Amino acid sequence: SFCPAVCTLLTFRAMSASAPGQAEGAGGLPEDFIELLANFNLKGAQNALTGYGVSSVEGFWDLDGKQVEVMQVEHGLKPLHAQKMRRCLESQKMEKADNSPQHNLSDAAPKTEPAEESTAAATEPTTTRVGRIESTQQTADANSNAPDNPVIAVAVQQVLSSELSIQIEGTRALRRLLATESASLPIQAVIDAGVIPPLISFLDRTAQPDLQLEAAWALANVVSGDFTQTQHCTQQGVIPAFLKLLQAERADVREQALWGLGNISGDSVPLRDEVLAGGHVVESLRRELASEDVSLMTLTITRVCTWLFSNLCRGKPKPDVEQLRPMLPTLERMLHTDDSEVLSNCGTALAALSDGNNEDIQVVVDLGVIPRLVKLMEHHEKSVKREALRVLGNVVSGTEEQTQAVIDAGALPVFMELILDNSAAIRKDSWFAISNVMAGTEEQVQAMFDCNFKDRFLSRYEAEAGDVQQELLYAVANASSPRSLPHIQMLMDGGCMQLLASVLQLESTRMSEAALEALENVLLCGHDCDQPAFLAGARESGLEATLTDIRDSEVDHATKADDLLERFFLISNE
Repeated sequence: SFCPAVCTLLTFRAMSASAPGQAEGAGGLPEDFIELLANFNLKGAQNALTGYGVSSVEGFWDLDGKQVEVMQVEHGLKPLHAQKMRRCLESQKMEKADNSPQHNLSDAAPKTEPAEESTAAATEPTTTRVGRIESTQQTADANSNAPDNPVIAVAVQQVLSSELSIQIEGTRALRRLLATESASLPIQAVIDAGVIPPLISFLDRTAQPDLQLEAAWALANVVSGDFTQTQHCTQQGVIPAFLKLLQAERADVREQALWGLGNISGDSVPLRDEVLAGGHVVESLRRELASEDVSLMTLTITRVCTWLFSNLCRGKPKPDVEQLRPMLPTLERMLHTDDSEVLSNCGTALAALSDGNNEDIQVVVDLGVIPRLVKLMEHHEKSVKREALRVLGNVVSGTEEQTQAVIDAGALPVFMELILDNSAAIRKDSWFAISNVMAGTEEQVQAMFDCNFKDRFLSRYEAEAGDVQQELLYAVANASSPRSLPHIQMLMDGGCMQLLASVLQLESTRMSEAALEALENVLLCGHDCDQPAFLAGARESGLEATLTDIRDSEVDHATKADDLLERFFLISNE
């Protein structure tokens, strides 16, 4: 198994939402890497980690929180995935500390144990549900997936008892097995024991809230498993049971139902839609977050509600926005909290909602969140900053009016600040947003030039690589598209011919095609506006020779290079 410590209440299979114009998975971890992490596949994990500077799975345990943050920010690892990975690493450090008194625990967060159970009142819920580890031997026994596991067998018999106290004891035992830190959670063994139906039936025992709590907690962990395990539970009716539990009087019981529905919604689009089809999950979220004073709500409930809602917004085909609309005013209010995790969850939801056509974008614009998102782009937490940037990048890919709303909120100077961020992912998304602004009206293009675009695009191109360079090139190409003489002149003054010559030396068809289009725009403007210096600048940058080399090759864009040579350089291929 891959990961000896897993926060099973967090879904590890959250659906991705890409900004418009970005290839699915571009700049992120490979899909198979996410999949193998989700399934804790040892051999696959070893192969994938090698590609990210970790020579062995054992080397994974030498990672620290900052390196996980790099994986999150630079390679697109989702915040929930990164959070879970960090907890794996932290718990591994603790496990080593148990076996080695000399181990330094200064970087490890303390374990979070469940509060003592009480039938009198709901206790303050903890963010992470982690079971107690009584001893090394007990942990090994408890986490065995063997079908004849004696601990599971005893717990199952207790669950099937007719006495309430024994049922609670057995259900609590199963919950602790499923929530404990382990190398292999016994999710499949619990399923194979046939105990899922009685656990689901316990969710309906409104007169016994302690039993409801333990059963909901255990089931929320089970549905954090792989797709087959989650689907098994949904086929047994866990979704309507969780939905009904959202009406429970005790907050800790409702919280576990929320966790369970979040894990299910994050598993797949069909299961997300099944949760939404239940009819009142969005209204329940709105009710949980109804307090006008955010500080009065428990932080855990706020986080889990916004996380669940973000999972309900994600995935394609997109959900019907009308199902989500009742929660949108609450989402706008949550953007004014101070908690980074809540802000990141809200940003993820808004990014998913705005990832689509102009009508989808308008839903977000109409919420009035654009000015707040501009401020959040300067947040100290990278996850908050990037989600806000993704939303605004989506908005400026819409109509001229939608783009203007972002400009009026003061976003352009912030975009230009973020092209210097230490995160390549944020720099890429910044150039993506800038390129969309450059596809707007001449006034909008001028507004972007007014933010010192001319003096920075060449130096930034030379400092970048890969996907960031590509998005920057698109910004230059879009700026040249209207063939406005003032803007073309600024591109020339900023060194666009040098940039285009550099791009055309690369073996990238996509970037070469964009560079050739930009070159054509500049040369056409020079011809139409009687600016021979533009053609002279192309010759001085060696573009004539470069185009000849491309024409004589067998690449897809050779014909375009030949056309430019004939039209502007008067060089025939005859």
